[in-house]
Amino acid sequence: IMAESGEVDWSAEIASMMNSARIDLAASGRLDDLGSAALWGNSNRQAIEALLGMLATAASNWTAQKLVNAVVQLSTTAADKRHARNTLLRLLPGQRDGLEGARFVEKVVSGVVQLSTTAVDKRHARDTLLGLLPGQADSWVTAELVTGVALLSPTVQDKRQALDALLELAHSQTEGSDALWLVGTATWLGTTEPDKRQIRKALCRLIPKQTDGRVAGEIGRAS
Repeated sequence: IMAESGEVDWSAEIASMMNSARIDLAASGRLDDLGSAALWGNSNRQAIEALLGMLATAASNWTAQKLVNAVVQLSTTAADKRHARNTLLRLLPGQRDGLEGARFVEKVVSGVVQLSTTAVDKRHARDTLLGLLPGQADSWVTAELVTGVALLSPTVQDKRQALDALLELAHSQTEGSDALWLVGTATWLGTTEPDKRQIRKALCRLIPKQTDGRVAGEIGRAS
């Protein structure tokens, strides 16, 4: 019924009951039954809150993606977008590490990017993501955070800050493949000639540390 109608099609009493039912649907994860966000605006914020609460404990990254998509869809006003974006940012960098942690960060960052529609929004999101980089020890998660910065119209200074964090972490890696992954992300981010020189120097410093000849060869070719 909600998919085919809106609040204006019902009496105030019935619309209120249906809005309550919509919040319950969100809390139970029945995302396909929520109807149009534009037509049921009075329950959007509470539905968003329910979805964000579920996202924090999502059992799988597939579920996280569905929840993020629904949050973005329901955030139709500037206030809802700001609230959802700030809540998503607070979920980062998440509780997992490695590839699974990176995939979760990717889903959340995707929502942040979609909800950052103004220059001010993007600036705040970039600053938050950049603030998560110092001390971050997981190469996979770091790469996803930096990718988020790159998708939010970064300034030259923002790019340099992200690049420095990538290369510093790459230098501290004990696994050569992780270091190479970070440098690959840095290469994608660093497009100016000074950036490229910095990346080449970082690659040269990595070669003597490698015990895996294959990885050392790949680093040598990249430099």
